[in-house]
Amino acid sequence: MEKGGNKLYRKYQWIEVDLHGPSEKDRRPESRRCEYDTITLLGEPLGTENHWAERKKIVLNTKFRVFNDYDELLRLSDKDDIRLSLAVFKPTSVLDCTVTEIKQDKLDELNRKREEIRSSHIPDLFDEDNARFIQAKPMLFEVRYRFTDCNGKVHNLTVLDWEAYMLCYKCYETAQGDKKRTKEMVLDKYKGFIEKSDLYFILGTRKDDHLRGYNNPYSIIGVFYPPKEESDGQLMLDL
Repeated sequence: MEKGGNKLYRKYQWIEVDLHGPSEKDRRPESRRCEYDTITLLGEPLGTENHWAERKKIVLNTKFRVFNDYDELLRLSDKDDIRLSLAVFKPTSVLDCTVTEIKQDKLDELNRKREEIRSSHIPDLFDEDNARFIQAKPMLFEVRYRFTDCNGKVHNLTVLDWEAYMLCYKCYETAQGDKKRTKEMVLDKYKGFIEKSDLYFILGTRKDDHLRGYNNPYSIIGVFYPPKEESDGQLMLDL
C-alpha cells in the first residue's frame, strides 16, 4: 500500500530495496543508505505461530551470533578495528525498566538541533537521511533497561527505537496530555516484557560516539519479545 507516494511496510515484513555504502564518513560495517523509492514489499509480515518460530529464525540468525558477553561485544566494536556495530544481545537477567520524563531544557535543545538540520542541511549521498527522517517531535520520555550479562556485570541502556517513540506519543494522546498517566502506560508496556517475554535486545551504536571512541557506544534500537514458554509447554499470553 502507499500513502503520500511512499510505500508503507509493517514490522517483520520482508522488503527489497537498493542500498549504497558503506561510506567514507561512516566506517561501521553494517551502515548502509537505502534508496527508499525502490522499496518493494515481499509478502505478508511474519506471523507469531509456533512461539514466533519464523521471526526467531530471522532475528536470532545473526552475522556473528546472539551475544551474552557485553565485554566481547565492545571488543568487536573497537573504533580502531570495527568489526561490529549491530548485534542481538540476550541479557542473563533483566533487573528493571525505568521511564523518565525528559526535562524541558533538553527538549528545547533537541528542537533547536532539529531546526538547525532542517535549515542548514546540504544533501549528501550518505547523510540526507538525517533531514528526511528527522523526528517531527523530540522524545517526551527516556526508556531504559538495567540488566546483567553472562559475567554478572550490570548495564543500563537507553531504548532509542522508533517503536518507543511512537508508543510515547500514542499514549500521550490517549492520556490527553497527562504526562504522569503517559509515563505509567509506557512503563507498563516495557516492564511487561520482562515478566511475560523471552527478552532480547537489538543493539546498535551511535555513530558519533562510536567513531570517536566512546567507551560504550551502544543503545537498544529494538526490543525482541517472543512470549515465554511455561515448563509444562503452555505458552504465556502474547502482549
